Order: sequence, then C-alpha cells, then structure tokens
Amino acid sequence: MLKLRELTQCYGPRVALKALSVEIARGSFVALLGPNGAGKSTLFQVLTGLFAADAGDVEVAGLSMRRVRELSGGTRRKVELVRALLHRPQLLLMDEATAGLDPKSRRDLIDGLHDEVRQRGVTVLWATHAVSEAEGCDRVLVLHRGELLADGTPAGVTAALGGPTLEAAFINATR
Repeated sequence: MLKLRELTQCYGPRVALKALSVEIARGSFVALLGPNGAGKSTLFQVLTGLFAADAGDVEVAGLSMRRVRELSGGTRRKVELVRALLHRPQLLLMDEATAGLDPKSRRDLIDGLHDEVRQRGVTVLWATHAVSEAEGCDRVLVLHRGELLADGTPAGVTAALGGPTLEAAFINATR
C-alpha cells in the first residue's frame, strides 16, 4: 500500500529523514515510534504532500505521488482544494477558490460544495469577486472598503443596492 524509497528530507544541515526505505502492506496497522525530533512529523508532512522530499520517492497504492510544485497552476489549485476538503470539515473558508480553474472544474467545485451544504450541513464562507458565483448562494454579503454595504438573499441584495441584476447592483455600489 505504501512504499518509500531512499526518502531524504533536510532542513539546512540537519537531516530529518535519511534515505528512508520502507514498504507497508495493505491491511496492516503499523506504529511509527520515535522520540521528538526523530522525523515522524516530517515523514507525515511528506506523505501528505505538505513537503516535497529533497530526494527519494513515495508510492501509494502503486502510484507515485505527483509533486504539487511540478503541476500546472489549475491542477495545483485542485490539489489544494482536495486537501482542504479531505477531512470533511464543518466550516469552509474559501478565498477565491476557483482562481485558476477551468469552467468545468469551477462548476463541479461549486456544485459539490452546494451538495455538501444540503447533505451534511456544511457552512461555507465563499470570498469572490465573481458575481456569478454569488448568485446561487443562500446569502450574499457585499463588503466594500471595509464596510458591509448589503446583507441578504441575492434578490434582496440586488434590490437593496438598486440594480436590475446582482452584477449591475454590485458594480454600481462598489465603484
């Protein structure tokens, strides 16, 4: 299930992982035992993709881990989003989460989050400047120069800001 080959991670002159090679079979319960500074946390940070090892390779279920820094910008963004959603949080703070995503990935993300809200009661605070992303939300907050200009449903905010559409009302209010 997990194969580490010659995994090395250094912090300047300090070696945290030194050519570590280990194989762990599927269906096993393995303890990683070591005192403070042994490299346990560093290993987990490499295994979760938070750190890229200086050398070596990690395979999970026969697949080599893709180094996030080697991916395209949009694909890196998808990895960040998957990492954020992996532990099934109850509150998501999403800051320009669709930046760099292609239109289908953008729509899939938004639809998936709306499903999470409906099915699991997840709370999402979605920061964006793309009005189209706000139109399908339950509530819209319009913030401008540190002040809350409007708070309500998309239709309510459109009416409160005096525009024929949410986009027109937003543009007019934030000029």
